[in-house]
Amino acid sequence: GLNPMGASTLAILVALLAWLFVPHLEALGGEQLWTTPLVAGGLVLAVCGYGAATVRTTAAHPTGSSLSYSVDADSGNAWLSGYASGFGAGAWVRSALASAGQDTVVPAWIRRIAGTRRMVRVPTVSGFAAPTATVTSDSVVANGRRVVIRVRPGPGTRAIGISADSGTIIATEIDGRPVETSRYRRAPRRWALEFIAPPETGFTLALTVPADSRRELNLVARIDGIPVHPGMTIPPRPVGVIPIQSGDLTLVYRRFRF
Repeated sequence: GLNPMGASTLAILVALLAWLFVPHLEALGGEQLWTTPLVAGGLVLAVCGYGAATVRTTAAHPTGSSLSYSVDADSGNAWLSGYASGFGAGAWVRSALASAGQDTVVPAWIRRIAGTRRMVRVPTVSGFAAPTATVTSDSVVANGRRVVIRVRPGPGTRAIGISADSGTIIATEIDGRPVETSRYRRAPRRWALEFIAPPETGFTLALTVPADSRRELNLVARIDGIPVHPGMTIPPRPVGVIPIQSGDLTLVYRRFRF
């Protein structure tokens, strides 16, 4: 990809190759050693100027963007954030956020997902079925406490992310299948997993935790699309700006304590 990382890699490779051809470049210049660098520099400026004057975002050469509507099912608050891969898409995302809501402080669970992206507070849209979790058994085992939880997605859920901010998770099973962690390259700082395309009937999550301990899980459901609300105005994407990566999506968050 011709993104910042790819362009930097190409620049480094070109510089290394040019270094190998230094003797030949000196021979081309003869006694006037600055001739070749000046000609090469002039060509670079000409190519950069041509690219800046001709490269534009069009329907045939689009740039990408995505919006994320995040709603806390427990508090009822909602936020909107966005991502863009180019200047034109970035301008559209900024205009969408500015017209949809106002800047505000966001909770930690959204910041872990959105990172440093700008987020604005927007109206809450009702009708989203948050994921549910129910303890079906809670027993004492040799190395602690084994809790079996039935997790059910809401309609239209594409994936469910589950994580624990603190505390030790000794062992994990999904529908009776143990999650093997002995071959992980490094121990994760926080326990987390994601179930892609969960069945409508849900799935079973069995966790082994230290005895006499209480835990809190974060459940985040991913749903395709952004809801429509009269108080949230999002301008249509201009020509040449298309959805990328996961596209526009809705995140429905819920806490579960056991």
